[in-house]
Amino acid sequence: RCKRNPFYIESNKRLKSNIVTLDGALEKVLKLRGTSFDWKEGKEDIHPYKGNDIGFIAQELKEVIPEVVGEMHGGFYGVKYDKLTPLLVEAIKELKSEVDDLKTQLSQKGK
Repeated sequence: RCKRNPFYIESNKRLKSNIVTLDGALEKVLKLRGTSFDWKEGKEDIHPYKGNDIGFIAQELKEVIPEVVGEMHGGFYGVKYDKLTPLLVEAIKELKSEVDDLKTQLSQKGK
């Protein structure tokens, strides 16, 4: 029987196949819209949240990254926020590559 550690999510390479680095991560990230919003009251049967918060609108996120959005009870959508991390990491790497290219171009012009 598998003994799980509640502090980790399974991610071992031995459990995966068809592993491919995410492409076009920066382009996807640029299409996202981070929002500030207030949770509607009277919806406690659907969610436990109150007050002001930040996040994404699931329907908008579904258009860009459908893998992180799922349908919940009552036809409401939910977001797996932890699944955005790999996309953000690859977007940062793409930006770093662009910055490095620009630095190289600038240093060559200065010679």
